[in-house]
Amino acid sequence: MDNISTDFLQKFHPVNMDFFLYLGRLRQLQSLSQEQIVEAVKSACDFFNMPLPQIGDTTGHPFYSTMFYRGDDKNSYNDDLICYDLQELAYLHITTYNALTLVLTHEATHRRTQMFKFPGPNKGAYAKECISDWYMGVRAGMNAMKDISLVLEGIGTATGSETHPAGFIRKSFIQNGFQTGYLNRSEHGTNFEFFINGFKAFYIRMLPEIEKEYPKYFNMLQRTIHKKTFDF
Repeated sequence: MDNISTDFLQKFHPVNMDFFLYLGRLRQLQSLSQEQIVEAVKSACDFFNMPLPQIGDTTGHPFYSTMFYRGDDKNSYNDDLICYDLQELAYLHITTYNALTLVLTHEATHRRTQMFKFPGPNKGAYAKECISDWYMGVRAGMNAMKDISLVLEGIGTATGSETHPAGFIRKSFIQNGFQTGYLNRSEHGTNFEFFINGFKAFYIRMLPEIEKEYPKYFNMLQRTIHKKTFDF
């Protein structure tokens, strides 16, 4: 059996996750070469015209996962780190190169927007995830990447938390981003700036649904005292 951490195995529930299907997905990801993984990170960053960051393999690590880590200088891309966790990705139904690079586009969006301030509780945590999901959908739509279905399958039923909105909200942002990207397939080279107003408009449209989730994870003070608008 693959070397799978005990902490990770505790994430499984016998009702909604078949362990052997998970192992099959993990082995598919493990068949990707290191060069392919680096290329997946590079293509995600190329989408925003950003240089290749440092890359870390956090597979099996008890505390770190597939994430973007900002360096000390939030106004620079030179000290950034993007990490990937193959166990976590397999759990999220990611099995192909294209699906991997879409998830990494989500992380690259965090990198692209690291200097921005977002509305909402917990320093705009939900908005940060929504914009990253939306641009992941945009990239999939612009390139007609059917592998976005794997991402939707893994995220769509996820529960919410203080840092991530519920799966049905995230799914809506991915799908709207995909539709927007697909309808603007000729706009390569203007990816972030061209689409940003489309994201803001959809976020405002979804805000009533997003705010319904706040009482589950944030107290009254957190829900009342927070930034209300975007700074970009």
